[in-house]
Amino acid sequence: MIYVGNPGFFFTADDVECSYNGKFNILLQSDNVVLHNDTIESLVFVVPYDFKQFFRKLVKKYKRNLNFDKIFQFRSSEEQKTFKEYANTFK
Repeated sequence: MIYVGNPGFFFTADDVECSYNGKFNILLQSDNVVLHNDTIESLVFVVPYDFKQFFRKLVKKYKRNLNFDKIFQFRSSEEQKTFKEYANTFK
């Protein structure tokens, strides 16, 4: 995959592919492909998204029974800690 924009590290939130690079981003898969180093790669767009708005939609969907550790799936505990610190700035 080729990312248009700097994705930082990756995680999922309620089946949505996301990334964090100092800002919250949603990863949008594209139907476009490119030829890169003799390999066909799909394009993924890194789209900055308002975290508060995203979180409000999750709260509404789960009717306030939102468990951060169950909704957000990270690849490492260090990435989880980094993103939790970011998310806590919105309290």
